[in-house]
Amino acid sequence: MRRKDFIEEVEKESRRLKDSRANRRGLWYYLASAFSVGWLVVIPTIGGAYFGRYLDKRWNTGGYWTLSLMLGGLLAGIFCVWYSGMGRGGDRR
Repeated sequence: MRRKDFIEEVEKESRRLKDSRANRRGLWYYLASAFSVGWLVVIPTIGGAYFGRYLDKRWNTGGYWTLSLMLGGLLAGIFCVWYSGMGRGGDRR
């Protein structure tokens, strides 16, 4: 590696480091992210459980619909989390 290439590489890494320090996110950002991810999973899961319980009471099917729709809601919530994080941009460097 030549000296000029080495200096350019060091300057490039220095700029990258300065940018990462300038864009530092605080505790509130990460707490808000955790809560939003939590709600993306909890809301469909509980909604599926309530709707399944309603169907079970109406058709007297035991716990079949409750369990099925709760699992479906959980899978839908996991998909929502994946889509909001990976589906819109993936690599966020």
